[in-house]
Amino acid sequence: MLLVCRFTATDSDAFVARAERVLELLLAQPGCRRTLLGRATDADDSWLLTVEFDSITAYRRALGPIAVREQVIPFLAEADHAVGPTSYELILRSESAGPDTAVDQGSPALRRTPSVLAADADDAGPGNAAGPAIPR
Repeated sequence: MLLVCRFTATDSDAFVARAERVLELLLAQPGCRRTLLGRATDADDSWLLTVEFDSITAYRRALGPIAVREQVIPFLAEADHAVGPTSYELILRSESAGPDTAVDQGSPALRRTPSVLAADADDAGPGNAAGPAIPR
């Protein structure tokens, strides 16, 4: 599961300090794999935060501890939510082999992850949802 949040922040130092604490808290939670914070190269007040979790369950559990609820959730609430969704399921994944990998070893494999969304995820409602047992 990938959390993607966009922010507008004019005070870079204060924003990065808050984001650093938020990312430390999230990384301390089981199931949090990786965090990234980046700034737009053509708009120095535009920021992108991504956090990768093992699953939607790991994401939800990561938001449970008191320190996370006190610091992470208010921070994420400041994101620019009007620009689109913030959570995504990962469908294709690959990792860089790194600079020490010999050329003849080839590129890393691209792995496909099956969707966990139910076939009727777009129109499910109380009493008529298929559930994740019937994938898309």
